[in-house]
Amino acid sequence: MSTKIIVASLALCLLYTTLTQAMTLSGTGLKPNCQCLETVSTFIHPRFRQNVELNYECESVEVIINLTTETRVCVDPSAKWVKRMIQNISE
Repeated sequence: MSTKIIVASLALCLLYTTLTQAMTLSGTGLKPNCQCLETVSTFIHPRFRQNVELNYECESVEVIINLTTETRVCVDPSAKWVKRMIQNISE
C-alpha cells in the first residue's frame, strides 16, 4: 500500500514539474535565451552604468544595463535615450 502512495506521489511531482516548466516557457512567450521579462524606460545616468549588453536572440532586441550597484536592469529599446545610447555604442 505504501508503495502505491510513493509511486503516485512521484508521478504527481513529475507531472507538476513538467507542467510548470512548460508554463514558464510558453506562458511568457519568451525563447529560452531571453533574459528580460519587464523593461523600464526611466533614464539611467551614465555614471550609474557599468556595462551595457545587447541580446539579439529574442524577437526584439534586449538592452540590459549592469549598474554600478551590481544590479541588472532591462531597459526599453524603443525609448529615445536608449536608442541614442545604442547609437553611441555602435559608432
